Amino acid sequence: MSLGGLSNCEAQLVEALEQPYQQTLEHIRAQEVAHADETGWRRGNRQRGWLWAWCSAGAAVFMIQAGRGQKAAQKLPGMFSGILVRDRWGGYNFFSVVRQICWAHLKRDFKARSKAGGEMGQIGRKLYSLAKQILKMGARVRDGALQGRTFQRRMASLMRRVEKLLEAGASGKGAGRGKCRRIIRHRKSLWTFVHDQRVEPTNNAAERMVRQGVLRRKSRFGTQSDRGARYVERILTVCATCRLQGQSVIEYLRLACPCHLENIPAPSLIEIAGNLTKIA
Repeated sequence: MSLGGLSNCEAQLVEALEQPYQQTLEHIRAQEVAHADETGWRRGNRQRGWLWAWCSAGAAVFMIQAGRGQKAAQKLPGMFSGILVRDRWGGYNFFSVVRQICWAHLKRDFKARSKAGGEMGQIGRKLYSLAKQILKMGARVRDGALQGRTFQRRMASLMRRVEKLLEAGASGKGAGRGKCRRIIRHRKSLWTFVHDQRVEPTNNAAERMVRQGVLRRKSRFGTQSDRGARYVERILTVCATCRLQGQSVIEYLRLACPCHLENIPAPSLIEIAGNLTKIA
């Protein structure tokens, strides 16, 4: 098959997956909890872009955009009104919804700060130790080894200690002062997972999703056209959502393509098993 023929096949697949892609996007927008992350992307020969990942339990959507600011961040979530789990990137600050700051990012920041000297290093080491303790307890709650009420009771003192250390760092001296100020500014978003057991303390779900895009970018050097970008968005969405639901990517595409050729809607990516059974 020639490169042009392959490109034309990709163009048909973009059309075939348009409706399932939009359905998956609307499904995630309607969820109570969602995760968001982004990574760099190559557009054309020299243009810099960004690949955004937006996911919830059982579904994920990708979108390639030119920017990384708030205007770009608004396109994926739309009217989402649930709880957003994210890192501290400022592009998400326009959200008026409840948020959860990723504790895996915080843990890494505290570890880096712990290597500093003087008072700031001491604060960093204490925060790093507390972060490990908090994430360990959060994992026990997730696994059912620790009850939610017990977790909340134990977390009360840890929350006070973390905030006190961050305030000390924000008012102290050293290179970490600004970072402590930026973290304490999101005080309310540090503890959403304590009060709502539906929420994970980390953004690992979105980071795992966006990792698929990173691997594709490294092996295929991004995209050269808008059509290529649409293809990547849709194929990554199909692959990630099928895997989250334990379904075959190949089987889904094998049924979606004939649907397009016969001018009938492709099966929805939501609840894939039931939809594939109906079509078969």
